[in-house]
Amino acid sequence: MDAYKQSASSLLDTYTSFCFEVLIMAVKELTILVVCSLIVCTGSEIFTSTDKISHLFGEEKFLLDAFSLYIDAEEEIVKKMKRDLLLLQLGTYSDPVDPEQIKDPVAAFILLIRLRSEWMSIEKYTSSSLSEYNVYQTVLEYAEIPQVEDLQGAALGLISLQELYKLYPHNITKETSLNAAQAYFVGFVAYNENKFQHAFLWFLYSLGRLTQYSTVTENELLRYLSDSAYHFGSLPVAIYFSQRLFNLDPTNEEVKVQLDLYRFLRYQKTSNKDIFTLINESSNSYEALCRGETSKRQMALSCRYSTGGGNPRLMYAPVKEEVEWDEPRIIRYHDIISDRDIESLKNISRPLLSRSETIGGVTNIRTSQSVFLDEGYPVVARTSKRQMALSCRYSTGGGNPRLMYAPVKEEVEWDEPRIIRYHDIISDREIEILKNISRPLLSRSETIGGVTNIRTSQSVFLDEGYPVVARVNQRIADITGLSMKSAEHLHVQNYGIGGKYEPHYDELDTENDRIATFLIYMSDVEIGGSTVFPKVGVALKPKKGSAVLWYNLHKNGNVDLNTEHAGCPVLRGNKWVANKWIHEYGQEFRRPCSLSYWK
Repeated sequence: MDAYKQSASSLLDTYTSFCFEVLIMAVKELTILVVCSLIVCTGSEIFTSTDKISHLFGEEKFLLDAFSLYIDAEEEIVKKMKRDLLLLQLGTYSDPVDPEQIKDPVAAFILLIRLRSEWMSIEKYTSSSLSEYNVYQTVLEYAEIPQVEDLQGAALGLISLQELYKLYPHNITKETSLNAAQAYFVGFVAYNENKFQHAFLWFLYSLGRLTQYSTVTENELLRYLSDSAYHFGSLPVAIYFSQRLFNLDPTNEEVKVQLDLYRFLRYQKTSNKDIFTLINESSNSYEALCRGETSKRQMALSCRYSTGGGNPRLMYAPVKEEVEWDEPRIIRYHDIISDRDIESLKNISRPLLSRSETIGGVTNIRTSQSVFLDEGYPVVARTSKRQMALSCRYSTGGGNPRLMYAPVKEEVEWDEPRIIRYHDIISDREIEILKNISRPLLSRSETIGGVTNIRTSQSVFLDEGYPVVARVNQRIADITGLSMKSAEHLHVQNYGIGGKYEPHYDELDTENDRIATFLIYMSDVEIGGSTVFPKVGVALKPKKGSAVLWYNLHKNGNVDLNTEHAGCPVLRGNKWVANKWIHEYGQEFRRPCSLSYWK
């Protein structure tokens, strides 16, 4: 264990030492030169020789020059410290940490890393300070700086959350991302705890975040990826990453021997584990309860707009219907009576109230007063014919493990075509990142016929090279249950004042057509900007952070003519949306085809 701690500490501290050593090298060399020059005079009785005294003029000039160079070198170190201070300030203020944010375990882990690696590196400057008033060293002596054990414990905490809720690195870092070195450290801890699948997934996450400034190397990651896959029992994956490592360094005999061994073992073994997919192998009832896997579970909010089975009085104003329980079926209807009608009913009833009875008469079983009101009162007649409204529920995307811990709010906006709104599926921070990425890249949106006044907006397609885009795409896949392999890149659009998109269909009438549209609202709009479906009379108001899903094609592959839709002109406000057009390929088993002409 001591070796493990030492290795972890070395991993954190190595990258901070190199730059500092380079900076002070010049100072050391100058010191050596000064000492060597003084050695010439050591032990010599200068006062006894005029010649030696005359040489002191040259020695003094040399010392002045050396001292000047020494000051220059010290000033370079001060400049470096000021640069480091600026970077630390930018890092701290651009991503502030407060008690609320610490509820996010990833943010807490990053704070520990920052205090341990970045701030402790400053001690190398201040420990040998010439100043009599070294405030930093004094504060550091009393500061509670995290130790290596704290970082290891935090990393193990992240891994435990993953194991319990079956979360992948990109799920647990949904709100706060780790850089390559930070993710590598989590993988390193998992590897030393023999949690090889989680180690592999963190090393893979780290590999995807490598930059030229990363302190972890591609060679290190490839070696650990190969080792983790081998220990987990996924030899094809181990061979793949060993081959990549060998391609980077063909002279490395150790890697070549390892690669040959893996290939030999591959032919001896017929079955291999899937290292990329987390499987729930635990039967622990405690863990099941933590994940919400109870034997009898409330449907939680199954909500929809209801027309009472096609009642013409409700076609224009459907009512909000919420299923509270399935057996017995208990339904709540929202907003079916106004405050004014409520007060009218109270005022009518007050002078008429009498003790409520049961079948056995007046008893303590029922202690209230009541009255029956007939439809002779207009307000009573009105309440029997009211709006129903929303069918809402918490959805796990059909049992997706990534949504078991945090189900999404699903609201049925319309039944035919089925239009579903998902609430709070993207954070304000992610929205701002997408906007900042998109702004310099926006260009005039086009239709099939090119640039026209049918569509007045600017847009850009963003690929998964941006981590935030990759996260959003994965979230869409989790919610819809559809594959993103044949989907188009995320399409970010900005509608200005008067911006619109006239009625159109999203399907393209081509092979591998757009089977579904997932539309994310990235802003609220003060006036206008609704998404409308003219053929069915549906209007959806933009709500920041929510998204709507509809299928452009029936299950038989024919276009659903009721999905014609439009973006209303923006009268006041700034409308930002992001589209994800999902195509047919890859959905064969996720949304099976139908042979029916009507479906």
